[in-house]
Amino acid sequence: MMDDMPAKPDTRKGDRSATRTRPVRVSDDLWKAAKETAAENGESLSDSIRRFLADYVGDPNLSGLAGSEMALRSGRTRADG
Repeated sequence: MMDDMPAKPDTRKGDRSATRTRPVRVSDDLWKAAKETAAENGESLSDSIRRFLADYVGDPNLSGLAGSEMALRSGRTRADG
């Protein structure tokens, strides 16, 4: 299975988090609404999804964001919410 393979660093982005693209099925309406909500919150949809997944499994350290970037975004999210 591909998920069992270790993630290869994405050197195009300086490998700050060594993430990979994952395919998911989402309706167009849900995707559009989620993108709009993320933009209203000042974040990308990718960041929102990573944060949601980290919260879902109960470990914010798994968000896929580099340390200082994660702290910055967590602080901004808390301040806005």
